[in-house]
Amino acid sequence: MDDLYSRVVIEISSEEVIKGLLFHKSKQESEIESIKGKIHKYEQKRRAEEAWYQSLSPFKRFFTGRAPSHHQAVEHLVNVKDR
Repeated sequence: MDDLYSRVVIEISSEEVIKGLLFHKSKQESEIESIKGKIHKYEQKRRAEEAWYQSLSPFKRFFTGRAPSHHQAVEHLVNVKDR
């Protein structure tokens, strides 16, 4: 407590500040890697689906519906982005 203004004064050593910043940095890096993993997995799935669709005969392609582009955008948001 500060005697003059009766405020709480927090004293933190520089080592604690550095340790806290390094922890925050490692947490952020792990979140970035997690998001990159989700994006990579989603892109692999989309490539596999596209390859499968292209391998179909034109007759089968005619009867195989593809999702409209706005549905693909929503699917991207659901699979890649976190709420």
